Amino acid sequence: TIDLTVKGDPEITISDTDRRIWFDTARELHTLQEKANDEAEMVQNAFAQVQTMQQQTRNANLSGSAKQQLDGVVKEFEAVRRRLGLGQQQGGGGGFGGNTENLRGRFGQMKGQVMASTAVPTNTQMMQLREMKAALPGLIDQANAVVAKVPALVKDLVGNGAIFPVIKPVPKG
Repeated sequence: TIDLTVKGDPEITISDTDRRIWFDTARELHTLQEKANDEAEMVQNAFAQVQTMQQQTRNANLSGSAKQQLDGVVKEFEAVRRRLGLGQQQGGGGGFGGNTENLRGRFGQMKGQVMASTAVPTNTQMMQLREMKAALPGLIDQANAVVAKVPALVKDLVGNGAIFPVIKPVPKG
């Protein structure tokens, strides 16, 4: 191993303490956004399965409870997907959707703001970071809960014949 000394740009006037706060904040935002991206990928994969079930049951005669169950799961996915910036029109918000409900987009936007600056993050940015960081565990719980419902939904829809209906044997003669 070798020792390495990193020197700050002399043209940028920022104290070492402020530079450390800037770096730690940018690193934390990167980690939080990565976690939100992992959740988004999981939700996208599970929702693709739900969409397949919707397509396969489109013209099927589902029982009232099976239809309610499928519709309920779709509604839950829509809420989680909004909070992860999935399925939205591209536009304001750096391609993540511009609403404040979109936690993943907010992480990306703030990370861009912090990394584009050569100053310590503002008090407002630090307050928003604390709010977003506090909201992430709830979003993870919400996403995990709806994704966990998919296997049971598949089992129910297959079991009642809505997906892969029972094939009747051909009679002899």
